[in-house]
This record gives sequence, structure tokens and C-alpha cells, in this order.
Amino acid sequence: MPARWPFQVLGDPNRPPLIFLHGFLGSRHDWLPVARAFDSDHFCILPDLPGHGRDNPIRSTRPLTFKSLIEDLASLISSLQIPRPVLIGYSLGGRAALNYACEYPERLQGLVLESTSPGLPSETARDERARLDDARALSILNDGLPAFLQAWYSAGLWSSLANYPDKRAGLIQERLSGHPESLARVVAELSPGRMPSLWKHLPHLQLPTFLLTGALDQKYNEITRNACARIPDCRLTVIENAGHNIHLERPEAFIAELKRFLSEIAF
Repeated sequence: MPARWPFQVLGDPNRPPLIFLHGFLGSRHDWLPVARAFDSDHFCILPDLPGHGRDNPIRSTRPLTFKSLIEDLASLISSLQIPRPVLIGYSLGGRAALNYACEYPERLQGLVLESTSPGLPSETARDERARLDDARALSILNDGLPAFLQAWYSAGLWSSLANYPDKRAGLIQERLSGHPESLARVVAELSPGRMPSLWKHLPHLQLPTFLLTGALDQKYNEITRNACARIPDCRLTVIENAGHNIHLERPEAFIAELKRFLSEIAF
């Protein structure tokens, strides 16, 4: 089956494969500075998730679900004919990676999750979040993407970006090229409120797993610590002076920690 997602590759296809999955509003380009630090020793695959990236609107009426993300990721891996990759996911991309890993752990060499939640444990919390993300989708459509981006990156989750004003401005400018109708679908249909809780699956996740969180991201500090305590083979690193988007704010620290983790995997 051909891959549904556009993607870019770096490095030698005969090297151990790494797949980098970006977060909501992002694109494959977000991972380029990191992937370039690994392309001499690894085959790096950088896809655009549905509705993300330039000239990648969602044209299908097929529902967006985490089941469909798993199917799409499986078709991408199959089309590339690569052995068991290491999945590296950030935020939304991390949730996609974790869903895939819980379904097919035997197909992976390792799992790296940056600022990633295994889901909301209660039905009440999921319903509340789904309603919030439905409202966000309407905001994109009614108020426009520029206004939504300003509001999104003014939220407390992104407060650490105030330490990197040029990076924050560049982030927003890059996201202005997004397709509003597609991103509205993504924020609603791939809401954490519509993702099955994966907490009960974590004790059965039998593969090397590396979780990263920023020291300034208090919400995900707690989530990440609780998640790592449930995963049998798990390493946790807290990156100082970083918030939710570690690989943007502290790329050198992120790369160093990822290299350390990969050096311990027997490819």
C-alpha cells in the first residue's frame, strides 16, 4: 500500500531508521535541525501528518482517528521497506507514536516521546477536552488562522517561549502557511478528548522507551513522570530551561540526550 503522508528522507537507507513525527500545527521541517544531527548514522524519515505542512490539505472525507493514524504510519513504514524503526514523536506526533507502539510494539526498535500524554483517564475529562477542541476548531474557521495562532501561543503551556522571542515569532510565521480547514479538522478530530486512554497499556509496552519533558513545563512534568513509572523499560530526562517544545528551545540538549539513548539500542 502506498504511503498516505508526504515525507522527506535524510541519510542512507541502509542505516538504522528513525521516524520523526511533529506536533499539532507543525510540519516535517520542524524536525530538520535535529534530523541533520543523525543523518550520517541513521536513515531519517520526516513525514507531514494529515492536514499539516505546505500544500497538504485534507482532501478526503475519511474520518481522522488515532486508528487511521496507526494505519497510515504502518503503510508508510511498509512502503519504505525498512526494518524496525525508532519512532520519535512530539506532542500530537508523540500521541500517534504511542498509539502505534501500543498496537505494534514488536515492529519497533525503540520509542522516544517528547512532551506526550498517554491520554485523559476519565470519560468526563475526555468529554470536556473534546468540547474545548471543537470550540478551537470553530475559532480557526471563524476568526482565522493568524488570530488563532496568536491566542494558541499565548497560552500558559507556551510561556517558556517568552525566553526565545525570535523562535516564537518564527514559529508563528511558519504556521501561517497552514490550511485552516484542515487544521480545524485536526484539532477537533484528533483531540486528546477523542483519543483512547493508553495508561492501562503502558505496563505492557515491551520496548526501550525514552521520555523527555521540559523543566518549565509543569503540566507535562507530572504526566511524563507518571507515565515512565508504568513502562517497564523506560528512561526519563528533564531538560532544564525548556518548556513544552524542547527540540525548538534547547536543540543541542535534545540531540545530546537522543544520541545517548540511541547509542544504547542494539540495532
